Amino acid sequence: GQILTAISQKKRLEISYAQPDSRKVTLIPYRLEYGVFDGRWWLVSYDEQQNLPSKCILSDIQAVKMLDEHFVSEDVIRQAITQNLAEQPIILHIDYRKNVLERCFFLLGNTMDMSAHKLNDKEFRLQFRYFRWDEDSIVRKLLYLGECVTVQSPSNIINQLVSQLKQA
Repeated sequence: GQILTAISQKKRLEISYAQPDSRKVTLIPYRLEYGVFDGRWWLVSYDEQQNLPSKCILSDIQAVKMLDEHFVSEDVIRQAITQNLAEQPIILHIDYRKNVLERCFFLLGNTMDMSAHKLNDKEFRLQFRYFRWDEDSIVRKLLYLGECVTVQSPSNIINQLVSQLKQA
């Protein structure tokens, strides 16, 4: 409740993290995200002292204290957040079987600038941008989607997928 109130009323929050971190930070909450893949809620916030965005799991927060109103414009916060977008979008080739296109939208719904193009009755191209802080999660989701999804670019994501498959 306090986090949503702070977002809507443009208030700062003092957040205390649970063990083992046990630290307090003052942040401007920006938005809440729900991860369908892992069933967790995430807080995206902005640290105005460092001009940096952050993302944390709500269950890692031990206590929240509402502070004073902030006057940081949404444009400043968005700019700090978008600076953390990966330079290249992920491009997927999807062989439409087993409801894989729906699973892609379901799992990757929190990504940015998503577009889908129908190539023919059984193939699609899906493109999206992602935040660098979500890269490991994106790789896990792509592995989960299976053989019907082929990553066409970028090479760093392809290399991570190959590495994960070799380890398995």
